[in-house]
Amino acid sequence: MRFLVAMFLINDAMVTVSVFVAVYLRDHFGVAMVDVLWLTLLYHLIALPATWLFGALAHRATARAAVAI
Repeated sequence: MRFLVAMFLINDAMVTVSVFVAVYLRDHFGVAMVDVLWLTLLYHLIALPATWLFGALAHRATARAAVAI
């Protein structure tokens, strides 16, 4: 149960940050929403293999060593 609550809170925080970054980029820098969507896609395309890589590293060594890098 604690895992589900923690996952919900982390997911909620990530969605909130994504929304506010999009609004900030639009309001302060004049970035079009289409460009914000492309940046979001790029972010996810980079995050996917990085998550896999650090997961493999944590499995091979320890989670603490993977985070310390």
